[in-house]
Amino acid sequence: MSLTASSRWNASHILEQKTSVLKGFLRLLQSCEPGYDRATDTTKSIDEDASIRIAQKKERWNRLHSVLLPLLDRQITNLSELLHPSDLQQESASKFELLLGIQCDLEDTINQVRSAQDTLFLVPVRAFPAHFNNDQHLHELKPFRLRGLKESLESLYASLYAVFERSTHMTKRLMVSSPTPNADGPSSPIISRLERKVLIGLLSSSRDAIKLAIEWMLVSEFQIIHDFWLREVVDIDRVLFSFSLLTNLSHNKERNHQSHQAIEKTSVNLLSEPVLQVVKSLIPVIKLSRLFYKKSTQRAVNGSRRPFVTEIDSRRLDCLSGTASSVRFILQKLLQMLKDNNPDVLDGPLMVKEVNRIQICLEEALFSLNLAVQNFIDVAELL
Repeated sequence: MSLTASSRWNASHILEQKTSVLKGFLRLLQSCEPGYDRATDTTKSIDEDASIRIAQKKERWNRLHSVLLPLLDRQITNLSELLHPSDLQQESASKFELLLGIQCDLEDTINQVRSAQDTLFLVPVRAFPAHFNNDQHLHELKPFRLRGLKESLESLYASLYAVFERSTHMTKRLMVSSPTPNADGPSSPIISRLERKVLIGLLSSSRDAIKLAIEWMLVSEFQIIHDFWLREVVDIDRVLFSFSLLTNLSHNKERNHQSHQAIEKTSVNLLSEPVLQVVKSLIPVIKLSRLFYKKSTQRAVNGSRRPFVTEIDSRRLDCLSGTASSVRFILQKLLQMLKDNNPDVLDGPLMVKEVNRIQICLEEALFSLNLAVQNFIDVAELL
């Protein structure tokens, strides 16, 4: 075979490989499409599903967090190492061969993860809320945890979809049949760096989603609730800062123009003395709320006897995990009411009603927390 004929054969072979790689990414895209619900059996009752398939569910549960998700994480890392635009341009044949292999591995792993989901979510998770009561016997398979796992897996598929979409775009742009690629193609150093940076960000998001899914399966119920609360504490801290700034700026107008916070100068200037007193009285309430959510589960989370599951059913776990969000929402509503400074809104009864809602949230959280940890720690020591 002449050199020219050999070159043509090589170029043709590489183009065939490129086409196969693109088809592989298309299959991976299809495997991660949203709205997946392949084998959900809506005819079974929750009780039937739980009693008949509990052993199989636990087997799939263990395989998912110990084998499949860690394997998927390693395969994504391998994919990241192969998807470097300049390397793909210069070593197309060898890189395409490796890509075809990792695509097959990824497709197989994703299908196995989907199969595990088919077992774990045989009854749709959306059907669980009506059956949240008295599900303590399900232990790690409580709907509270299953719903979190399902949401994290959906986030994972969305991240993987973005990875495969970007990879498809990158592969299409490769000028593999041209001996001297276009200067504006992906072999350009600047373009390559940009492509690589975007892809690394997407791959990192996918790995974070895998980590979150595993955490939903392995961490204790205390830790899950604690993490929910700590995320809300960040926003509660911002509200506290805004309340403090509101009072400080009211007494020092000269600082108004120096502040970059979202508190309008007119609102500050119009605040009356009674309203300022309301603001000042609310600051201790906010501090107490923040302290409660920061400290209340810390002892349980760090304690040597922390349980993986509690004797709380999913309904109360769901309520408990959402109390910090409710308090944050009420505080933000109060802050906006004070910023608006509307006399029709800033009446005593309405403000008292909102503050009482905070008290109710804290009481509900304390009651549920006490129920959860009464056999492990003294709740009074937490406060």
